[in-house]
Amino acid sequence: MQLQSPTEQQQDQHAAWKLIRRLLWFLSPIVILVLIPELALWKTGETWPANHAAYKQQTATEETLYSREFLSQQFGVYKFAAIQLRKPKIIALGSSRVMQFRDFMFSPLEDSFYNAGGMTQSVTELNEYVDLLENQQLPRPEIAIIGIDPWWIKSEYQRDKSWLAQQDESYHFAAHINALRTLVRRNRIPELTKAITHSNRSPYFGYRAIGTAPIKFGSGFRKDGSWQYTPQILLEIVETHQFIDREDPPIIERIRFHHGNFSTPATVDPEKTSRLLSLLERLQTLGIEVMVLLPPYSSDCIDALSTDANLKSWWDFYQTHFVDSLRSHGIHVNPAASPKDFGLDDTYMIDGYHPGEVFMGHIVLELLRLAPSESILQKVDRQALQTKIDSAFSPLGFASPEKALSESRDAKSIALMSDAAGP
Repeated sequence: MQLQSPTEQQQDQHAAWKLIRRLLWFLSPIVILVLIPELALWKTGETWPANHAAYKQQTATEETLYSREFLSQQFGVYKFAAIQLRKPKIIALGSSRVMQFRDFMFSPLEDSFYNAGGMTQSVTELNEYVDLLENQQLPRPEIAIIGIDPWWIKSEYQRDKSWLAQQDESYHFAAHINALRTLVRRNRIPELTKAITHSNRSPYFGYRAIGTAPIKFGSGFRKDGSWQYTPQILLEIVETHQFIDREDPPIIERIRFHHGNFSTPATVDPEKTSRLLSLLERLQTLGIEVMVLLPPYSSDCIDALSTDANLKSWWDFYQTHFVDSLRSHGIHVNPAASPKDFGLDDTYMIDGYHPGEVFMGHIVLELLRLAPSESILQKVDRQALQTKIDSAFSPLGFASPEKALSESRDAKSIALMSDAAGP
């Protein structure tokens, strides 16, 4: 075997580097095409790790919205990180149907509140939360307000997802590739490239935005964990004064046609019910005051659930026997209601089963009324909340998206002036 001379080795290395440079030059357009949107996604905060986004949001000095559009929302991963940072004394748990609890509803304890809605959407996920508390892996609250949906105790409802076992998609190469593919399909790359040089602010309210959804739609999680719906619906309800079920398909249709969570046969699962009560008892054993909310529905949905021959037995158990069981365990519970039970109409509902934040303000007042005398909820300023409710901008939201309103008024004024001027 003949060894290469130093000169021959240098020539081979030079040839190899030359080949690498040619390959890089050949691939450079592809690298640039990938790098620009990836930088844009990072600039918006879309691809930030959930714990980093939660830290930036909780340490911000202004209201900040967070939501992903191209990567998975991963409610559990994000809210787990936020709870560890915020260390709330009052926590709201449940599905998206409790996401309209706001921190100011608990003034002067607003800094002690966090809305973890979306993190626990089944008995399995509530079990994970309780395990974490018992193992001291999460800060223990003094009060847990838990929204329990009727399908949690339904035999046919299967949701065994574990958010504890989830890995943040921001660390997954495949998730980034899928996000880039979606960008291309939706023709969003030109829009996102502007994010590299433009400030990240949500439309209408002008909140600091982390993620592409708040920038484009104005929707996302606030610092207190509550969900900001796109402000356009606030303007829509003021303009129309009509209830619109914004779910697709509408909730009333899901009930009537037994679709999704309202599928038949609708039977109560005794094992799930027993397990759920046991979890609530474990929370009480930890010294946590437990309050249960059976989230509200629009009036037509309540009527349909109460009269549908295929759903009535399951619904009646949820509304009566389950409530009685909770109360027998010393748990304060607010049964499922509709706006008319509070002297309101269905314009206070986002859709058939998501209450607007003003309606949720009324529900908080009811929870405060139920709170025992030794509860820290007795420190909440009820009059301040009532004043907020009385001065709310619309049935769905307390605050006015002033920028959008002024732009709308200006547009109308221009149109009127044009009409008056004639052709």
